[in-house]
Parts: sequence; C-alpha cells; structure tokens
Amino acid sequence: MNWFLILKLVKNKYRHAALQQRKSLSDQEHLALSQIIQENFLQSISLSGIKNIALYMPASNEVSLDLLNKEASIYNKISIPVVKPDKQLQFIKPKTDCEFALNKFNILEPTEGIEVEVNSHDLIIVPSVGVDKNGFRLGYGGGYYDRVFANHKSSLKKPLLIGLLFSFQKINDVFGESHDMKFDHVFTELGEEKF
Repeated sequence: MNWFLILKLVKNKYRHAALQQRKSLSDQEHLALSQIIQENFLQSISLSGIKNIALYMPASNEVSLDLLNKEASIYNKISIPVVKPDKQLQFIKPKTDCEFALNKFNILEPTEGIEVEVNSHDLIIVPSVGVDKNGFRLGYGGGYYDRVFANHKSSLKKPLLIGLLFSFQKINDVFGESHDMKFDHVFTELGEEKF
C-alpha cells in the first residue's frame, strides 16, 4: 500500500469519527458550545479594524456563527463562500435583503452580491471537520478550500485563516499534506491555539 493511500484512509477515519461525534451533539450542547467558541474568538480578535471577513453558512452541526454574524453585520463586512463549477469557490458580499438558496451540498448561498477577492479579506473563517496538531485542516474531501488558498500562497497580503471547532475535532496526529490548507488560529470551547 502506498503512502498516499494510507494517508487518505487515515483522513477518512478521522473525518468519519469527527462527523459522527458532531452529529451526536444535542441542540442544547451545540448552541452552548458554539456560543463559547464564538466568544473566545471575539475576545482574541477584534472585528472593529477589519474591512472584510468571510463567514461560512453552518451546515451539518458545524459551529454556529450567529454571534459573529451579528457582530460583523454591524460593520457590513461579511462575504459568504459560493460554490462554482470545476470545484471553485467565490466569496460574495450579499446585497441588502438578498435571498439565499441551497447549493448542491445543501448549504445556503447568497443569490446575488459583489465578489470579494480572497486576498481582500482580513480573515476567513473556514468550515472544517478537524485539525491536526500542526494546524492542517481536515476538510470534507472536496478540496474546495485547499484549491482557493493554493492559488494565493505566494501573495504578499494573505487573510488570517481561522477555524472554529469543537474541542473533539482537534486530532492529536499529523496528516497534513503540502496542498492542504493550514490554519493560523483555531478556537474551541477550551480556548485558542495559534499555528
């Protein structure tokens, strides 16, 4: 068995375990932990000096972003990822009173708005299944975010890449590959970790 295949199996094992554990959270646990995680983020990073922030639309029991949406919307700074053909992502700042529609992954996306270039963001909160001990993101397996950030690795101005995760999504192992996205900061209900 080659190294690439072994790594793929390891990632799939962790992905399955983390998704199952996330799915098993009760509504009360999910809301309470999501609140603490967002508060930990806001205690560490102020949104007042930030011009553009990308937030995901939570799905599949991901950390809720209700508190961050309220904070960031005051400043009209939010853009949302939109899935495009050929496994591409675009970040769109929704127009006022814009409608949202479900994409092919059952994730809400704005139906109209203005594109914000990746490197025009001060920070991007990236959805994640997990993170390894070196800060490499474990995604859903489609490579959308890896592809976005691979195209911008050599750029002088890069957004901070933030993970908001439940503590059980931190994996005490190493599985990051050169093409994988790496977080700058990860926040859980237990606090912050910088990479």
